[in-house]
This record gives sequence, C-alpha cells and structure tokens, in this order.
Amino acid sequence: MNTNDVDLTKLMEAVDKGTAQLPDFQRGWVWDDGRIKALIMSVIHNFPVGAAMFLEYGNESSHFKHKPIEGSSASPSVQPSNLILDGQQRLPSLYNAMYSPNPVNTKTDKGKEISRYYYLSIEKAIDPSADNEEIVLSVPANRTVKERVINWYWCGVFGELYGAANETRYANDIVQYRLSLGSMEGHSLRQ
Repeated sequence: MNTNDVDLTKLMEAVDKGTAQLPDFQRGWVWDDGRIKALIMSVIHNFPVGAAMFLEYGNESSHFKHKPIEGSSASPSVQPSNLILDGQQRLPSLYNAMYSPNPVNTKTDKGKEISRYYYLSIEKAIDPSADNEEIVLSVPANRTVKERVINWYWCGVFGELYGAANETRYANDIVQYRLSLGSMEGHSLRQ
C-alpha cells in the first residue's frame, strides 16, 4: 500500500472520464444538502476531508464489477483504472456539486428530494467572522432565488477563482464562475 496526494481537479477528471469508479457492491450515494454544503466549506477552508482509498483495477486480483459515480457522464462500459473503496460519499458529492454542469439531485435533512446548484460568496469566504451558512448557498435547479444575492460564485470552480478577465457580470450584480472540463461557462440566478 502506498499513499499518493492527488490533485482534486485530476481526481474529478478521472471520475468524469470513468477512470475512477465504484465497485458495484458499494452502496448508493446518499448525502443530503446540509452534508454537501459542509463538505464544500471544508474544501474552501482547506480542512482535511478524509482520505480516499483506491484499488488498482484490471490486475489479476481485482475482478469486481464496477459502476460510474452517480451523476458522472462516464459510460458504464469504460474500464476504470481505479476503484474507489473509501470516499464513495465525499467524492460523488464533490464531483456533483463542484465539477458536473448539472444540478445535484440530493435530499433535504428531512428526506425530501431536491435538485440544487451550489454557490459561494467570495466576500464571506474570505471574511474570518462570517458564519458558514453565509458562505455556501444552495439554489434550486431553476436558479431562482427570493432574496437579492450579490457577488455569489457557482461552486463549479477548480483553478483560478479571481480571474477578472474571465468573469461574467449580469444586470443583477451576480457573478459566477464555472470551470468545467477546461472551459468556462457563466450562469445567472433569477430573482
């Protein structure tokens, strides 16, 4: 066994391409909205989020069936390089909230099914006195919010957060970034 630090962006690319998948015996992804927001907070504060354990796939000793991470665009026919043995809740949460262009299908803490996008307040994220609830905003899939929100950034951000040349401003002063598979896309919230 060896330990290797893997860049989170590279890991999300592996999930997206299907080179990192789950063994078929792993339970489904079950994290709720609150746990996803807490995980995003840990990532943006650079807190440890636990180790992930992988099994090299394709050698003589690993004959498990495999499946792509829920929400991934990877084809089930792609043979993975690695199977995710530990991290099957955290990695799909990170992939779906911060990498996939699609809304996250999750649940409330009471079990109601919801579809969400996650946004960050950069101003609050760098303010040491801000409450965690002020930093991450969970928005319905139609991106409609009831209150005026200023300077929120879509959580689909890997790479430069402050690339002013790459920012897109909307009439309602909401700014979002989206880096997905090497391209940037802007998305607006509706009030």
